[in-house]
Amino acid sequence: MKVFKTILLVVLISSMSVNMLCAQREQAIVLYKNKPLVEVTINGTKAWALLDANIDFTVFNAEDQDVYGFKNYKYSNDQYRLNMREAQNLNFQVVGDADISIGDESLYGAKLSADISPLVREVSASSGRRISLIIGLNMMKHHGFSIDVCNSTVFIPRQLFKDSLDSDQSYSMIK
Repeated sequence: MKVFKTILLVVLISSMSVNMLCAQREQAIVLYKNKPLVEVTINGTKAWALLDANIDFTVFNAEDQDVYGFKNYKYSNDQYRLNMREAQNLNFQVVGDADISIGDESLYGAKLSADISPLVREVSASSGRRISLIIGLNMMKHHGFSIDVCNSTVFIPRQLFKDSLDSDQSYSMIK
């Protein structure tokens, strides 16, 4: 019986430690038309990003180049299109010198920029958050994003970023 109580105590303490660690890693996220908006940093400056699995690639608002210190480089390829109002002929550019992080985790992958200011205004008017980029499906898939709408969380396995397999990164959504 004493062994059982000791094991139970160890399990309870372990689960409390895990819960405390997860709570420290949660980051508030708001919803815009059932899509999560997550606070990110771009080159060390706080910003908001829309997580959108309807587009394949990550797109910065080109107008924010000076605010966040990233570079836009000419790029010509007609395969990239955004499905948004007023986005008939977007001219995409390649983004350089742009480090994106969610919490303490850096995100890697191809980054483009375009004038997405109509979407920026729409999201801002609806949610009160001004987005500076859209994180698309390729980057979310590459990093193993898991969006759980029932539990209002966005989950990113930490082991995709670091060699350690001991912890994960979880962010909560607030409606």
